[in-house]
Amino acid sequence: MLVVLLLRLPLRRAPKLYSYLLWAPVLFRLLCPFPIESVFSLLPARAQPIPQDILTAPTPRIETGVAVLDRTVNAALPAGEAAASVNPLQVWLWAAQIVWLVGAAGLLLYSVIAAQRLRRRLRGAVREEKNIYSAAGLETPFVMGLFRPRIYLPAGLADAERRYILLHEQTHIRRGDHLWRLLGFLALCLHWYNPLVWLAFSMSGRDMEMSCDEAVLRVLGEDVKKPYSASLLALASGRRWVGGTPLAFGEGDTGARIKNVLRYRRPAFWVSLALLAAVAAAAVGLALSPRSGREGEDASSSPPAQVSSSGAQAQPEPSASASTTAESKSVLLTEETANGFIRQTLSTLTLGSDDTVSFRLPPSIPADENKKTELFISLSATFSDEVATYSIQNIFDTKSGWQGGEQRIEKLDVGRGKLTRVFMRVAFMTKVSETAHEIYAADYVELSEPFQFDTPVNIVERSVEISGAGATSTLHYTMQNGDSFKVSLSLPEGVALSTSENYPEYAATPDYEMPAVVAVKAGVPIGILTLGEFGTDDKDTLAQIDTTKNELPMPIFSGIALPNHVAYENYKVCRSSFSGANATAKYLWQDLTGYGGNAPDAPWLKSDSILAYDYEKIPFFISLNLTDGSLSAAELENLAESIVIMS
Repeated sequence: MLVVLLLRLPLRRAPKLYSYLLWAPVLFRLLCPFPIESVFSLLPARAQPIPQDILTAPTPRIETGVAVLDRTVNAALPAGEAAASVNPLQVWLWAAQIVWLVGAAGLLLYSVIAAQRLRRRLRGAVREEKNIYSAAGLETPFVMGLFRPRIYLPAGLADAERRYILLHEQTHIRRGDHLWRLLGFLALCLHWYNPLVWLAFSMSGRDMEMSCDEAVLRVLGEDVKKPYSASLLALASGRRWVGGTPLAFGEGDTGARIKNVLRYRRPAFWVSLALLAAVAAAAVGLALSPRSGREGEDASSSPPAQVSSSGAQAQPEPSASASTTAESKSVLLTEETANGFIRQTLSTLTLGSDDTVSFRLPPSIPADENKKTELFISLSATFSDEVATYSIQNIFDTKSGWQGGEQRIEKLDVGRGKLTRVFMRVAFMTKVSETAHEIYAADYVELSEPFQFDTPVNIVERSVEISGAGATSTLHYTMQNGDSFKVSLSLPEGVALSTSENYPEYAATPDYEMPAVVAVKAGVPIGILTLGEFGTDDKDTLAQIDTTKNELPMPIFSGIALPNHVAYENYKVCRSSFSGANATAKYLWQDLTGYGGNAPDAPWLKSDSILAYDYEKIPFFISLNLTDGSLSAAELENLAESIVIMS
């Protein structure tokens, strides 16, 4: 703890995330019942500073490796007496154990009672949405709970204050601060007699709050420093525990936090990288204990080979990429054989508990008589970390050259962060020129949280069913991974919905799109309703969207708004919530038919469009493009406002 306190000094001007990370080895050493020895330890102390025979030794001594501490403590330890049947230190330690037990039990009991009192105070809290509650009489917002943490807000917050505070508290939950705080409190109960532990608990809480403030600034931008500081001041309570329990920690030490917010500057990437590497190395070194030098140990000796139960030497584990090939028989490529092959391949995708992802091809790959159509496979994994960023590990990027029966076991790069998604696409592509292919048959599967490990994916046929009475229609979607959700909407008079099966010109492409829904008026198609994937699945990026703003949110719609030959104008929000919005817009696209790709001469066409999303409900947006002028402006707005997404 003293080392960490010293290391925090040169980090005073650095982002508090790095100071917060330094408390991890302190918590580990306080809770871990045994030392982990390594030559990489940064501590001068021995692995066992207190000898096991200290109670019976004639001259009790400790040997921490810190000379000043050893001299001070050893001078105070009582020496054994020849005439005594018990070492005086044994009596002292027995009494100390009783005192320790009473103190630890008392601290735990006090916290439990305080938590129950706080729960009684919160009985009148009103649930606003999901895990967010508001209550009158609260002095400060706070998080309470373990497995299902709730955010409690003072009633009557202004919209800006509410946004800042919610993002702050949601960052706590996303990082698991409520769990780390509980572990810290357990360490405090076990070591309540040590003033340094109380100091560490206080300082780590301060670093936690300041690093959370900085995370909010990274998301919202440094322009919100002053209003964010004003919110902190208005909601200051001066306490880190709410109601005396660590399961409900509030926003204490307001003055220091405001100063930190106002002087915060996001460091350059390389500076952040260097700081992270230095802090990580220090944390590992502080968590480890130095080797104690066992007798007879030969550091250069290699471990014996592992032997299987049959007596044969076990084979080494497969490398990050392993493949096997089986004999295959020739199968002619048709749409039926291609789709069957794709479905069989996707159904073998397995996420392993050993941080691997694997799949196996069927024995026979359908072959094209003209040898122009090939098998292509894409496989990727998406990771997210606590600083609102995400990265993609492209394991295969449209890879060809596969063999029937081939099996692949690929290692996931879990060092990138928390795994949030695994995506696999299998396609047969026909070569139409030296630089272009067109899709013959394709499909995909996506694994998302909560993951099922060591079990092949269960693929369900994607479908959409339409039900409803009168003007209200409900769309029942079933996704390939078995997830389902509903979308309801109130249609204008004379308008009905139909599946694309009745209108082949609107059928799904050979790629992996969901079946489309066709809007029909007087028996004539006037539009098409489709689903699209968000531009990002990063929760922090989505959380910073201003859903009320009349501006197309690119984290949602970048997939359809960024291509060169399309555009959206006049985006107008008709209804919004904390996590979604329904809007009208104008959809513009270039008709390149007959222009040979000469875009400057191609005309721009337009149609009415309705866009809706709710990232807390489903990871898709809804797009309804309608023939321009087929509905009046009032009908268009009413239709947009009526859309309800139900998870």
